[in-house]
Amino acid sequence: MTDRSAGDVVGAYLRAQVAEFEEWEASEHGLAAGLTHDGRVALRRLRSVLATYGSLFDAEPVRRIRKELRWFGLELSPLRDAEVAGARMRDGFTSDDAYAAGLVLEGYENLVQQARVQDVLNGVDGDRLAELDAALAAFAADPPLTRAAGAPAVDVLPALWEATRDVVRERLARTTGWGALAAWHEVRKAAKAARYGAEVLVPVLPAMEARRAEWERVTEALGAVMDAVITHREVTELALGAAVDGHPGALPARLWLREEERLTAALARGRKALTDALAD
Repeated sequence: MTDRSAGDVVGAYLRAQVAEFEEWEASEHGLAAGLTHDGRVALRRLRSVLATYGSLFDAEPVRRIRKELRWFGLELSPLRDAEVAGARMRDGFTSDDAYAAGLVLEGYENLVQQARVQDVLNGVDGDRLAELDAALAAFAADPPLTRAAGAPAVDVLPALWEATRDVVRERLARTTGWGALAAWHEVRKAAKAARYGAEVLVPVLPAMEARRAEWERVTEALGAVMDAVITHREVTELALGAAVDGHPGALPARLWLREEERLTAALARGRKALTDALAD
C-alpha cells in the first residue's frame, strides 16, 4: 500500500525489531547462552533506523534510546568478537591440523570465550537493561511522532534514505592513507544505515528490494573485513598467551596469514559492491 504514512511504515519496522530483540533476550539460545548475533542485529537495526528516520519522532526519546542501544551493544562486543574468532578459526582446517587445532581452539573457547560469556552475564547492569527494555516497548507501542510522520511514506522516506548514501560517499573519501582501518569501519556503519533504511522502504516501494540487496552485499563484504581484523587480533593474543604453550607455533601463524588473505579478498568484494551501490 503506497498511501501509508511515513510514521506507520517506520513504526512497523521498529516494532518488528523490538520483538526480535525481546525474543533474543528471552530465548535460552540467546543472551542466556552467550550468543550475541541475533540481539546485536536487532540493536543495530533499531539504532540505525532511528537515526535515518529520526525526524519522524521527537528528538529527545530517540536520543536516549540510541544512547542506551549503543551502551548495550558495546557491552556485548567482546563476546561477539570471541564468537566470530572462534567460528573463523574452526573453518577450513586440513586433517593434518586437526589435533593441534583442537587443542588451540579448546583452549580459546575455555579460557576466552566462556570467560567473556560470564563477564557479560555477570557484568551487565540489569536495572539499566530493564529500563532499556521498557523504553523500547513504550516507544514501539506509542511512538512520539512529529508532524512529518503523518505525510505519505513515498513522499518523505526516499529523501531521508538517500542521505545515507551521501554519508557513505563522504566516508569513503577518507579511506586512503594512515588510519584506513578505522575509516573503513565508518564506511561499514554508514553502509548498514543504507541497507537498513532500504529495508524499511521495501513494503511501500518494492523496487527498493534491489537497493537493499546491493547494500547487503556491501555490508556482508565489509563485515568480513572487520571479522578478519578481529580474528587476526585474537589469534595474535593466542600466539602470545599461555593457551598455545607447547603447541605447534606454525598453527597460529597460519591462522594469522589466512585472515590476512581473507581480509584482502573481502575488501576487494566490498570495493566492487560499493561501486555498484553508488553507481547512480
